[in-house]
Amino acid sequence: MQTLIKQEMALGAHRSWGINGTPLRDYAFAPGRFQPNLKDAAQEKLDFEALFVREAEKAFARGEKLNVLDIGTGGGTTWRRPIVEYGEKFNLSATTLCDCHGIWGGIRPMLKFTNAARVHLHYPAESFDVVLSHYGLHLELRAAFDGIIALLKNGGQAFLSGYGYVNPWHPEMDDYHSYLSVTRGEFGSNFKIIMARDTSHSYENGVEWFLWLQKT
Repeated sequence: MQTLIKQEMALGAHRSWGINGTPLRDYAFAPGRFQPNLKDAAQEKLDFEALFVREAEKAFARGEKLNVLDIGTGGGTTWRRPIVEYGEKFNLSATTLCDCHGIWGGIRPMLKFTNAARVHLHYPAESFDVVLSHYGLHLELRAAFDGIIALLKNGGQAFLSGYGYVNPWHPEMDDYHSYLSVTRGEFGSNFKIIMARDTSHSYENGVEWFLWLQKT
């Protein structure tokens, strides 16, 4: 585990390890950085916060709170404003790898320290309405995917973004082919894909991807 993290930090320091405090509206996908050629027809940017607020308000109108898990939240500062402005409408849980991001004190009571592949060991099955990860899986999409689906309630949604290097010399670093396996239906049939996006192929910089899934 530590070896993989060190490799990933070395190869990807300009990518996910530099992402912390991303505004929630950009949490689903950040398509502008590498001039991607999005494969779906709707190339407009997805405002994740607007979608999240709608889901939270629907749950609140039913007398419930939206149960949310953010995998790889970093320092957690993304959630500072949402918690202040409409935190009464959702329950947040979050994970990060280590206390190395200057963790915001307000998120510490909600935080667990774990990698993505072991997240399902820390929470009961079918606990969450929404599972998020904004470049927080750290190349563990394949290892974490079944656990993420297990943590979702029926009808729950996952919003996952990440990247892969498509590097034959580092096959353990290749989350892009794991993403493709999901889109091809090779990871099971207990979910449906609402949206799948990825950047055009780039051998040197890697390929970014985004998945919006719903458990069925």
